Amino acid sequence: MTWDSLGYIHHRRADHADAVAAYERAIGLFREIGDRTYEATTLVQLGDTFEAAGAPDRARATWLRAATLLEDLGSPKAAEVHARVRRARAPASTGRDPSAAATR
Repeated sequence: MTWDSLGYIHHRRADHADAVAAYERAIGLFREIGDRTYEATTLVQLGDTFEAAGAPDRARATWLRAATLLEDLGSPKAAEVHARVRRARAPASTGRDPSAAATR
């Protein structure tokens, strides 16, 4: 099983901190091997996890990174990711940071 798959499983179970950790590990590995397509796809999923965890500002920042990478690749999916950024709700002060729990 790959790290991005583990991230997806944790996301679906609402284990956001574990999802963030798995997605970040996958992104690092994709970056290391030069697989920009999977790096961008996983960034989108990481953004989805941040949004689900109540961190819309982090979601938007992550989706913007993904959109930029997708544009560099010439992917039509960049427009879809930009639409997510536009639809993202305004930053909320929830006090929750899913990546903080992932680093403990």
